[in-house]
Amino acid sequence: MFYLCRACENARIFSKRLQGSFYPNEALTREEMSYVLTKAFTINPDNFKDYEMPFKDISSSNTYAPYIKALYYSGIAQGYLGNYSPKSSVTRAEFASFVARSKSDKYRFTTSTTSRKK
Repeated sequence: MFYLCRACENARIFSKRLQGSFYPNEALTREEMSYVLTKAFTINPDNFKDYEMPFKDISSSNTYAPYIKALYYSGIAQGYLGNYSPKSSVTRAEFASFVARSKSDKYRFTTSTTSRKK
């Protein structure tokens, strides 16, 4: 476990969380997960900066907003009833599903990117 923690710190995968600290015994939130997945799978949030935010509970001032948009428009994340629930914890099963969608297009959701530009 120590080596995994050190690898995550060195890769700066958790650099947004509490000034770059890594807390392996604390739950990961959905907004933190959005950052982790975009970094781990090299999804560029700048590719989606001109797209509107699809979730009504995420403001443009949210630090994680660009990463959440990137996951949504990449077909990796969906919300529920128009919300993303950014502060909710991610279960192991949910995280496994997010990783599967990040790794393979065959598991991704279909999103309409053409109608979502600002």
